[in-house]
Amino acid sequence: MGYGQSWLFRYPAPAPLPSAPVAEPPKAATPKRSSLRRPSSGDIEPIETTSLQDRDVGAFSLQPIAADRLLVTTPWAICDLRFQHETQTFQLSPLGLAQDAAAMDDVDRAMVMAGTPPDASFLSSDILHLSATERVLLLVYQELHGKCCVVLQPVGQAASSKTRQRLEQNDVPLKTVSMAVEVGDASFHGALLFRHDAIVAVGYVSGANAAIELDADTFATFFPHLVGFHHAVTAYHSVRLEDTRIIALGCGNGVVHFVQGPACLDSIGNDFATATFEIDGPVSDINVCSPRRTDGASSGVTCMALVSGSIGYAVVYADPFDASASPSLLPDSDYYDSILCCASADVDFDGEMELLLGSFSNALVAYKATTSPDGVRSWHLEPRTKWDFFFFGPVYSIVVQDMNGDGVDEIVIASTDGIHVLEPDCDLVLAKLQAVLALLQT
Repeated sequence: MGYGQSWLFRYPAPAPLPSAPVAEPPKAATPKRSSLRRPSSGDIEPIETTSLQDRDVGAFSLQPIAADRLLVTTPWAICDLRFQHETQTFQLSPLGLAQDAAAMDDVDRAMVMAGTPPDASFLSSDILHLSATERVLLLVYQELHGKCCVVLQPVGQAASSKTRQRLEQNDVPLKTVSMAVEVGDASFHGALLFRHDAIVAVGYVSGANAAIELDADTFATFFPHLVGFHHAVTAYHSVRLEDTRIIALGCGNGVVHFVQGPACLDSIGNDFATATFEIDGPVSDINVCSPRRTDGASSGVTCMALVSGSIGYAVVYADPFDASASPSLLPDSDYYDSILCCASADVDFDGEMELLLGSFSNALVAYKATTSPDGVRSWHLEPRTKWDFFFFGPVYSIVVQDMNGDGVDEIVIASTDGIHVLEPDCDLVLAKLQAVLALLQT
């Protein structure tokens, strides 16, 4: 396979929490916790306040905010992974904690101004792009034994027109997804909070200076495909093909729901089609790949979808919008304790997507497709002689992105032991390039 060299970046140590309790007024009841969410620091009494093990290990996630930059959410800090073009190296640093103030950029300063509690357990982070010049840092966290909060902190020039907002939530979201939507003259920039009991949207409507939680009518305007959807969403992925958007939702009860329709930026217009399936056990992650137009599909658009299950297996839908579609079990995917995340990437540079699974058993495994003479496509697990990536902790998140701008994607892994950046094998990339050039010259 085409990936060899890897970088490992350890997470910064959690900051010590105050040793003496501070008297506080009585708090409201702690938000209800869903059994679908992994335990957090708010669920147990901390034994050692400075111990990493007492923090939430389910919050390790990656969020691209630029071509060369990712936000890394850990339970105790938000980190910044970026490619330094001057030195041609990657760098991981805690956001907003630079020792030299001159080295801090607008996002670092926004993290400082967000004013999150030192004992907060972070759940999600992202940057909302309201316009070409306005950005807002989005943070979702839970206070120790307290409320779940959404913080919207203006970044850079946006601070001149918007102020920091802290929106308390009645329940801990199972999944948070940033959204930008345009419907006619109306627009929305914010986030969908998929809770156990409801789907809530918070953000800025049509350029307003203050963020709000959308009422039912406004929610239906921007997200018609989610009206009446009552399943607890634990996984979400979306792709766009020209003027059509495909959205996939995975749920805690095993429901897998696909929607396609006219793209309204990150959402879908009223004229949409759906397909619903069900697998055994909660859905941990979902990945839609290879979208394409075809005359054979009734909708004119088809795709492939990879769905991973928390109880330890993964399935593939060759075309979820085909009424006769049925999932294919990835062979040997049930060998692992639990599949936590999934992705698709061309890891051998042959022009075809391979499927990647991140497991609780510390493994990142790859599947390659083969087509029989009669046209039947099947998937097989790549042997360790070709693909051998094991880490010192469970694999919680995968991002495939060309961070250094060389035209070939890196694979970034978030595990409990740190961030791993897998870089392409330069010799294999060169050989593939020479082969393509030779074909072009013939």
